[in-house]
Amino acid sequence: MCVAMAKARGEDQQFLENHAWYDAHFEDLFKEYHGQYVAVNRGQVVGSSKDVAELARKTHDMTGVLIAKVVRPEEEKHYLL
Repeated sequence: MCVAMAKARGEDQQFLENHAWYDAHFEDLFKEYHGQYVAVNRGQVVGSSKDVAELARKTHDMTGVLIAKVVRPEEEKHYLL
């Protein structure tokens, strides 16, 4: 399950494929990257960090990259404004 901080840059189809890969591999990602942000592109993790801004800078030139925080939905904080 993809939660906050996912952004498509450019190729929508590539982003959708990255999103599907993330969902299909969530349990493995959770074991290795729990609480971190991961960048997924073309069927692999191309970066990870606890700092989403740092990861976004590192993957800025990649098209269709998915950046997602690896947490279960119940772990996310939601704010009512």
